[in-house]
Amino acid sequence: MPWTESEGFKLLGEVHHLSVARASVKYPVLNALADGALARLNEARDVRTSPGESESAAEDGFGPVMFLGQMVMMIMFAVGPDDYLKLLALCDKLVTGLGTDHSLPSNAAFVLATYAWKQGDGAIGKNRHQQAADWFLLAAHPVTRSIHNAVAPKSRRKAALSLTQLNKFDQAEEVLTAYQTPILARTEFARFNNFARAGKVDDARAALQRMVGGVDFEVTMLFWASDIAKEAPEHSAALEGAVLGGMLMLYDKGLPEGAEPVDVVTLTRCLIRTTVSRLETSSREDKIQLISTLVDHYKAGRTFAATQLGHDQTNEDELLKSVKWLYTSAHAVVTQATKTNDFPPQLVSALYQEIASLIEISQQLRPEPASQARLYISKLGALGDRIRRVREAGAADSDEMRAAYSSLLPRLHKLRLEVIRSKEDDTSLEGLDDLQAALVGMLVDGHGAMRDWPKLEQLIENFTEEQPNLGDEVLRACASKIMGFEGVPLETELYVTKLVLYQLQKREDVEV
Repeated sequence: MPWTESEGFKLLGEVHHLSVARASVKYPVLNALADGALARLNEARDVRTSPGESESAAEDGFGPVMFLGQMVMMIMFAVGPDDYLKLLALCDKLVTGLGTDHSLPSNAAFVLATYAWKQGDGAIGKNRHQQAADWFLLAAHPVTRSIHNAVAPKSRRKAALSLTQLNKFDQAEEVLTAYQTPILARTEFARFNNFARAGKVDDARAALQRMVGGVDFEVTMLFWASDIAKEAPEHSAALEGAVLGGMLMLYDKGLPEGAEPVDVVTLTRCLIRTTVSRLETSSREDKIQLISTLVDHYKAGRTFAATQLGHDQTNEDELLKSVKWLYTSAHAVVTQATKTNDFPPQLVSALYQEIASLIEISQQLRPEPASQARLYISKLGALGDRIRRVREAGAADSDEMRAAYSSLLPRLHKLRLEVIRSKEDDTSLEGLDDLQAALVGMLVDGHGAMRDWPKLEQLIENFTEEQPNLGDEVLRACASKIMGFEGVPLETELYVTKLVLYQLQKREDVEV
């Protein structure tokens, strides 16, 4: 039966005053009113598309839309927790009927979203998290598209948090990524929370990085993320490391205007202390994970320290103190790790690499001769995993042996030259003789195993000239090694013997 908007508004008033006892008839009446309004809207569309009709005739179509908006607001003012399914069905009907040409007025959409949030918050207070999620998602329903950018992201975040409480992590992720918007820091924070509680460390780290680059990012979000990391006991060390990574990314891209600077070095030291303390009581498997996390922590501390070099605002004395603490702490960890065979060599090598890099930063701040030997020993330690691969490669001339030595030998040569240059620059440097001898011995072994006789001859010639203080026993050991290589040419044996004897004669250690 046709009705006008004024008649419809009168019916709305009567429905609004229905007693609780007769509330069951409310939604059937409301659905009938919605059907009538949508029918009138369709009639207006038909008029608009008819040839020769004026634009003013089409304007009549907005009467039903305004009526539907008033109807929705009246419903929401009196909505109850048990109305969700009926209200969802009505919203679906409205979206279908309005089509793409019309949308619910923004004031009505805002009332719907606001009161849906109110119902969701009430459900959370009663620990009904699924019911809360349903209500929050209703606030992001397409029926509110006139204000979607304002309400949908927040509604989906609230829904996802409720789903996370139920351990419905995959469903929460779907909710958070269903609505395409610019990258919002608050949404990525909700994703971090979801991934963290699901134990997905890599995904949590990626979400945190997106959060720092989000359009609505605030520094306090990193502290919120740190609180979440601490509440995830199985992965807290790794997640705290992810927070630290986000902090470094923030400093790399620049703090937001007006943001308070954060003491990254102090934060790093706290994380390292916490992680080291867990090593004492953890299982072997957990210790491996903790060492891996420590490598990330030291790397983060080293990265941040490097960015502070040369800045006018940098207190170099304090920075030097922090860097020394970092590499001293890392050295204690690696010393403990090498006492057993519990830790993968690649992690031990990675720790040594961070120690070496941190010492290099400290040397830039304030050169100290006593630290040079420690620097080069740490660099050799960083090659430990490559040395292990050589030892495990198998027979000489095998592909595995060649590949392992191809990776190791250039780095050994580079380190040997660094040591030589340091000795030339400062003849008072001590503690490097044993290191030089070890490097020469490994290089002789490598070129001999590779059957690279010309490079072996060149090596002996170079180190007898460049390292005149190399111990006599080292020279004799090198000569003996070369004589023992399978397939060594007689010319190589004679040339090496000549070089070694000449050096020994100069030292008056042998008569020729």
